[in-house]
Amino acid sequence: MITWERGAGVTLACGTGAISCVIAGFKLSKLDNEVLVHLPGGYLKIEVYEKDTALGAFMEGDAVLVFDGVIETKI
Repeated sequence: MITWERGAGVTLACGTGAISCVIAGFKLSKLDNEVLVHLPGGYLKIEVYEKDTALGAFMEGDAVLVFDGVIETKI
């Protein structure tokens, strides 16, 4: 999956987008309830579950620091 963010361009990962893609594929019977999503920044394991009439999802993957900085403000 590739995510384009306005003002930033292609991002390394997007958990919300990954879950959305997997739930859509699951509802269309194109994907199983457990999927490994390949992203430019790594992999996310998404597991879809059903509770009553709603769908939910668990996401598992690495979290890494991609930026560190200081913002100076003038008051």
